[in-house]
Amino acid sequence: LMLLTMVVAMQCEERRKGERKRLLQTDNKLAHDKLAYNLTDCPCGRALGAYGEALPDLKVLLSSLLADGDHVVVVGIPCPDVVLHASKAVGLKGRVMVVDASPDRLRKSLQLNGNWRNVHVLRTCVVMPQEQKFENVSGRAPPCFAGYVGHACGENHLPTPLDALLPSYEAETSTTPALLLLSLSPRELLGAHAGLRGMLQVVSFSLVFHCDYDAQAVVVEPMSAAVIQRVLTSYEERGGCVFFHVGRHSASPSGLEADEFYYLPPPVHVLAVPSQSRWCLQSDIFQLSQSSLKGAAAGCLLRIPSSTPASDLGIVLKRVFVRCVPEVARFGTNPRMFFRRISFQLPLPARSNLGSPVPFASRWTVGELLEKIRVNQFPPDCSSARLLLFRYVNAELSGHGSMFGHLSVALNAAIITRRTLVVDESAAWPFSDGCKSSECASGFMSTYFLPLSSCRAPSRQEAHNLPLLSEDSSAQRVVLVLDDSELPRYRTRLPALLQPEQAELAILEWYAALTAFLLRPSNRLERMMREEQESMKIPALFLGLHIRRGHKWVETSSQPLGEYLRFASMLADRTSVRDVLVCTEDEEVIEELENVKTDLRFHYTNSSRPGYRISIPHAISLGILNASSENRVSLVNLLLLARSAAFVGTFSSGYSKRVFELIAAQQQALPLFVSLDHVWSP
Repeated sequence: LMLLTMVVAMQCEERRKGERKRLLQTDNKLAHDKLAYNLTDCPCGRALGAYGEALPDLKVLLSSLLADGDHVVVVGIPCPDVVLHASKAVGLKGRVMVVDASPDRLRKSLQLNGNWRNVHVLRTCVVMPQEQKFENVSGRAPPCFAGYVGHACGENHLPTPLDALLPSYEAETSTTPALLLLSLSPRELLGAHAGLRGMLQVVSFSLVFHCDYDAQAVVVEPMSAAVIQRVLTSYEERGGCVFFHVGRHSASPSGLEADEFYYLPPPVHVLAVPSQSRWCLQSDIFQLSQSSLKGAAAGCLLRIPSSTPASDLGIVLKRVFVRCVPEVARFGTNPRMFFRRISFQLPLPARSNLGSPVPFASRWTVGELLEKIRVNQFPPDCSSARLLLFRYVNAELSGHGSMFGHLSVALNAAIITRRTLVVDESAAWPFSDGCKSSECASGFMSTYFLPLSSCRAPSRQEAHNLPLLSEDSSAQRVVLVLDDSELPRYRTRLPALLQPEQAELAILEWYAALTAFLLRPSNRLERMMREEQESMKIPALFLGLHIRRGHKWVETSSQPLGEYLRFASMLADRTSVRDVLVCTEDEEVIEELENVKTDLRFHYTNSSRPGYRISIPHAISLGILNASSENRVSLVNLLLLARSAAFVGTFSSGYSKRVFELIAAQQQALPLFVSLDHVWSP
């Protein structure tokens, strides 16, 4: 029996070593130590593989805050590198308690790195207070490239209010923690802070949490901004102070994954410290000392003035961001631009049709208008035709919906000025993926759509000194559009053939025809659409839902998911259609929909893309995202949504407006629709 026991034990040990070798990297040299970590763990494995350490910026911050014997409570951070660093900083006399809804990976990583007796892992999740329901907030930190992200309540965990968590910890240990570290998405963070309100009556601990932001406009994410203001008020009233901490990666990464990290903007944290902290004496930007961690990134801190409103937090952040991040130009940051988000408060009847489709009343059908556009675009003699040459407008920021909107206005301008619109396919736009196959040309429009014109665009050399489109350029045979300075003058003007009918429906019908002409799918795109429709099992009749989150929060507030579903159910009752095609760039939307109790049947593209602190076009231009993949998902869904029986979206989004125009062209009527924020306009 003893011999058999020894053999079994040896076999188990061999299997354990094999599994460890398969999953773990143990020879990775960190800036301060060696660490075994799970290669499949996102984001820890990716960060460690790229930098040799995970979140070096945060670890420098922790080194400056913690001392031997301190107690730390960490909520929502699954990365072992940071937890182990905090464990070393507080020593065996201290304690690190990690609270997370899904801590299995963290526990495994801790076990693989030895017996960390001062680290305690609690499997639970911070409750979302009843007054802050899920459907009333939106947005989240990027799942991978933020470096870390919290986990929402799930798997039937019993939620624990944060204001009950820490008192129970203090009762158990007879110690008040020196630091509370929150690694949560903006939505989770807002709920967690609601539980902090009672605790912040007595501010005796430091607080650190991740701040989600946009690096191009340097705008603080709205949920993060709301929490910052609450923390600012709580700490400043009691003599404490609050800072922005902008991290700095010091490593020189190599390889594709490393390049992705290198090109991404640095993490930003918010640090709140009690009145006794020496840091409260600082009034200007200062840099953290690196002495405690050789080779680690330092990062910069700037105190947030107590009177700063949520709308001006971006101005404070920009001050430290452009001073401490030399690569701001790479991220598309404009130091001189101060951004203001748009808000809409418009009555529902002005942005919806919940009755029945209203047929267009003009004397032209959409088909007849399409034929008139075709005649304009395919002249008998291109050598003498007057041309309007279009170069992609605002290329660094414009997505598909926005660019197609510029293009439809340019086509309207061409027809009004008796010109033929041609597109300069050599002009830079990140979405131009340069297809070289036999079924498509090298330009974006000719790859995904049928030819716009029979006329050839002038070459770059021929178009070198072309005049811009203007009232004074009528005598020129070829004029140029390369920005949005002149196009607005043609946005609501109608060509002579529609002049007697200046009603609102005439404008919608005309732009429906313009957009339908521009976005006639090529054979290649048609095939993609068929494949996707079969994959999603979409029936002939369905409703359309476009839920825009992602980078759009920079411009305007995200709409609650509950509002989308309320109007989708209303339209489903009107049309007796229960299938819904959902288009979104935020995979969290799909996760939420899967837990919704409804008789609606949702269909969606199986595609997941990490969130970033920069726009999609800019991420493509940096090589972080792939243009072909983005085009496939976006364009296929755009043209499938055009077949919807009714539609719910947001007309602050150009994508939603193009879908609405295409549906109107298909139905030759004002369709059933709801916009959750703005009215339609060209």
